Amino acid sequence: MTPERSVEVGHGPATEDRLDSWKEIAAYLNKGVRTVQRWEQSEGLPVRRLSADRRGMVFAYRSEIDAWWASRGASLAETNGTEPDQEAVEASEEDSLAPRVADRGGWRVMLASAAILAGAALAGWRLVMPVEFPDDATALLESAPLTSATGVEQHPALSSDGSLLAYSANPDGLLGFDIYARPVVEGSRAMRLTTHPAQDLHPAWSPDGGRVAFVRLDHAGEDSGVYVVGAQGGAETKVAAIGFGLPLASLLDVAWTRDGKGLYFSGRLAGDRGLGIAVLDVETGAAKPLSDEVSARHDLAPKVSPDGTRVAFLRAFAKSYPSAIVVAALDGEGRAAGEERVIELGAEAISLDWSPDGHELLYVGRAGGDWALWRMDAEAKHAPRRLSGPGVNVTGVAVSPAANRLVYEVEQVDSNVWRVETASGERRELIASTYADRDASYSPDGERLAFVSARTGTEQIWTALADGSEPVAATSFESGELASPTWAPDGRQVVFAHTLGERSEIWLVDVEIRSSKRLLSAAGTLRCPFVSGDGQRLFYVSDRDGGARIWSLPLEGGGKAEPASREHGRYLTMAPDRRSLYYAANGMDGRVRRLDLETFADEDVLPPLAMGAGLAASQDGFYWMPLREPGKAIQIRFRAHGGGEERLVAQIPKLIHPGLTVSPDGRWALYTQMDRFGSDLHLVDRFR
Repeated sequence: MTPERSVEVGHGPATEDRLDSWKEIAAYLNKGVRTVQRWEQSEGLPVRRLSADRRGMVFAYRSEIDAWWASRGASLAETNGTEPDQEAVEASEEDSLAPRVADRGGWRVMLASAAILAGAALAGWRLVMPVEFPDDATALLESAPLTSATGVEQHPALSSDGSLLAYSANPDGLLGFDIYARPVVEGSRAMRLTTHPAQDLHPAWSPDGGRVAFVRLDHAGEDSGVYVVGAQGGAETKVAAIGFGLPLASLLDVAWTRDGKGLYFSGRLAGDRGLGIAVLDVETGAAKPLSDEVSARHDLAPKVSPDGTRVAFLRAFAKSYPSAIVVAALDGEGRAAGEERVIELGAEAISLDWSPDGHELLYVGRAGGDWALWRMDAEAKHAPRRLSGPGVNVTGVAVSPAANRLVYEVEQVDSNVWRVETASGERRELIASTYADRDASYSPDGERLAFVSARTGTEQIWTALADGSEPVAATSFESGELASPTWAPDGRQVVFAHTLGERSEIWLVDVEIRSSKRLLSAAGTLRCPFVSGDGQRLFYVSDRDGGARIWSLPLEGGGKAEPASREHGRYLTMAPDRRSLYYAANGMDGRVRRLDLETFADEDVLPPLAMGAGLAASQDGFYWMPLREPGKAIQIRFRAHGGGEERLVAQIPKLIHPGLTVSPDGRWALYTQMDRFGSDLHLVDRFR
């Protein structure tokens, strides 16, 4: 854990030298509030408190900050000077490594003047909200816990009259998700409506409260689809088939038409490269697209307005989380009528519903490194307002218009890095905090680790000694999701992926001097970066051609990106000699392939391994995590180079975050364990 460095309250400089809030401290340093709060944690910024509680009111003295800046400011300025601008950066993988800053394209509308709004209407209602959301939370919500069982309780749905709640849950934390229903009143017992071993998600009550629709995702068979079940359980009816492995599958929500005869859902529609919204006749099974427009984007999570005249849904422009809300008027057949209104949020969103009066939209969107609940007028005339009260990591929202009730979902996650001795299978916690710690990798000499941690409030790249001691932050990003840190062959630089909204980036940080630079930026997905053994080329996975192929880019002297692998792949791992990469090919079949980093020769080296959650190469062979069978523990297994018998290395009793790495000497394997992973539902009555 990072040591506490706050200065205790005592005698200090004169009162006129004092800064009396985080905002004043941030303004004095010309930085954001989150940045200075992080500097207090990781850099010893001299902040005082009016109580011993870390939540107490803060203040600081200009003279002490000046002295601190004189000793630390140069290195911080050097590091932060290379971080991305708040505006999205338009650059492609074909560009040289030098980043360029440009407008995102389309109309940037700041929503403050009627004249600008009129211009937006002429442009087809493509509205772009300000990227910087207001710092001050508004409209305090008073809520009460609605569920508190162990495991995950997610995807809340309220009946039209607000008396019934449905949700998706996995109480044991290991088995698949099922649909549960119960009255909203306190102390009511939940009834389990489904029992399939697959993932049953996103329930939605029919308008009369007699049926529940939901989405089933089944990786083991052909049962993925949209289903309807009675409010008391019983026989299920499959009303639409959807493919397993669709992008953004966790957001495949459903919504009933107001008359209860149809359902809106997301699927791969005829001619679409992306996901589109369709309206389905529940009785006949006939489905029609919401609109005739064909696109590569992904439209998800439809919600019908309380009066049934409009539908709102989330839109993703790549395979990252959605970053726009779309509102469309409906005709008599439930299809889009007229031009849709596209509201670009400037941040990611994952859940959506209408306010009881239909004038506003409630949605879950990014707030720095966390998820929070926001409200915005459906005409997008004003910037969104963050709702206080729910706190952070709100991951779902549902509203009952008739009862003026709102239910939101709060997620609690604590992931930590665990180490396994490969000979004995003995496991122990290696890197831990009360926040997320994950994606650890060994340096070439095996003496240090690089990993992702959110222990200072936002995700950063950290380093530590191989035993997990002496953790030090190497980056200082304002926001975004970091992943896949791997070491360059010099043992002092780490390359990693950074996702912010609909864009992905690859960065390189010198961990000795904490200096970062962006190597690559593109719309869509960039992940799993590695530096070749000679330090000359960057290898990474990109979805630019619609799949997940490995690409290569020169690190010096400019040059264009070129495809390196013949097949799409995942779970990349560098060979110990750094002359080749191994990867699991073609989705779920688990063939292991070897990519020569000089010749780009690409060949199968192992038959299918039922690949599940990770692959790592050592001098002696391969370690991997196979697909977990329902009700059984996750395993780490080993197979020697050239084939031979498999052996069990270790069994993991809890959920994991995908990824596996092995020390250079093959003695240790590292993985990320979800030591605490759950979510609960909270109720807000008399919501307006």
